[in-house]
Amino acid sequence: MVRLAFALTTVGLVSSQDLFLEQRSETVIDATGNMHSCLKSCQKTDDTKHFKTCERDGQTDCSKSKCCEFITDTCFVKNAYWAACTPSCKKGVPDALGEKWDCTALSPSGCHHLTSCVEKCAPGLASTANNATFAEELVEIVDVAEPVSEELTAEELRSTGDPPKCNGGSKDICKQSCKQIFTNVNIEHVCEVMCDKNCPDAPPKKCPSKKGLGACVRHCSSTSNGPDHGSHCEEDGRSSCLSSKCCKSPGDKCYTKSPYWAACIGECKPGKKNKVDNQIWDCEELKPKKVCDPYKYRTCIDTCVAQC
Repeated sequence: MVRLAFALTTVGLVSSQDLFLEQRSETVIDATGNMHSCLKSCQKTDDTKHFKTCERDGQTDCSKSKCCEFITDTCFVKNAYWAACTPSCKKGVPDALGEKWDCTALSPSGCHHLTSCVEKCAPGLASTANNATFAEELVEIVDVAEPVSEELTAEELRSTGDPPKCNGGSKDICKQSCKQIFTNVNIEHVCEVMCDKNCPDAPPKKCPSKKGLGACVRHCSSTSNGPDHGSHCEEDGRSSCLSSKCCKSPGDKCYTKSPYWAACIGECKPGKKNKVDNQIWDCEELKPKKVCDPYKYRTCIDTCVAQC
């Protein structure tokens, strides 16, 4: 059995037995080639359970379903009242109505749904990554693993917005979108011909971690963090977020009115009367704690499985 050498700092201590058990399980699964199939099974199960009723296009609000039917679309938050399926989103840039978008990407699957399955693929894989101290101690992973680029992944999966040109960034994604969009076989074939004509081949695979699939998946838990928007956060401005410092809607932020009250609202301008109550607010933004972001984590796992 091959033993892997981990470079540990003196920040904390991890038992050699725990390290060996983790290394042994990951090495065995990598050697037999089962980790890929196991993770793909996790992805398929996650899709079946949580991506049942997705929005077809940007005409309907996706803030509840948090997903889109077409592979080239993502459910992006505009504000606390609206989210829509679009190929791309530019944060803070006014749309056709002159309104700005928050552009937080949503996913109907919580991190815990996928991590519980990932853990079964390689015992210790997810749990050790969720330990912040241990993640920092694994110099082998942190130093050599290149951070997964959300923008790069998004660019590969989203439409250019110009039908005569490539839809989705590569031939494979373009052809998958053809199957989703058209039910007529002849039209689908024409669509695929256009994909071959206008789309480049998929770029060569490049695993985000030089240490392979196991290290890549482990790295996802430490890099896929975002602001807390959990069920314990405030739903709107009717309750104070002074203690929780977080809002359920990604389109809202927790701003202080005074030392005794703070609320979840879309915007706040210090020194000016607030639209909420027509009074002047302090407008200090209270930052929520960082937690696992479902969309980022799922995207990271997808990238590891596809590229490693």
